[in-house]
Amino acid sequence: MPINPGYTKFLERHADQLRQKCEVGPFERLDPFRLASEMKMDVRFVGKESGLPVDLLESVLGACGGSWDAGTIKLPDGRIHVYMNPNRDPLRQRATLMEEVSHIHLGHSPTELFRCGEVVFRTCNKSNEDQAYWVGAAALLPLRILKGARTRRMTMVELATLHEVSIDLVKFRCQINGIDLGGPVPVR
Repeated sequence: MPINPGYTKFLERHADQLRQKCEVGPFERLDPFRLASEMKMDVRFVGKESGLPVDLLESVLGACGGSWDAGTIKLPDGRIHVYMNPNRDPLRQRATLMEEVSHIHLGHSPTELFRCGEVVFRTCNKSNEDQAYWVGAAALLPLRILKGARTRRMTMVELATLHEVSIDLVKFRCQINGIDLGGPVPVR
């Protein structure tokens, strides 16, 4: 299920812009934490040292811990804080941070509130969420890397390991770009 070529160009253009912010070579692994730092985003893992009151911390990591990956707050003075769920797998954290970075890069505004127990979370609309994920995934695995992996006959596992992303992210990028790395690509 390859996507519209115009949208692919849009994704790759924004992915390249993000990669250029930390001067990553065309085939090098992108470090989302370094990119966030280059973009002056303060990334924090929610925990005792994050300064949250103990009852809020228990709610965010306990009862609500499975319902969120990260949240970004843009303060009135322009500072940007990203709060990450420390209980997520490190590969998921990398993809999640890229999504948060992409929201800022694309200028998305938060639009929805939802409640989990006593905690209120804010999200972006579905279209913005998808767009940010797709741009973030493209920054982690640009089309040229997928094509290079195909030429080198790399497996999805090898590519995922080399770029520190999940196999699901590799499958997703291969699927939307019509790239076959020699394994089944499930419909997402």
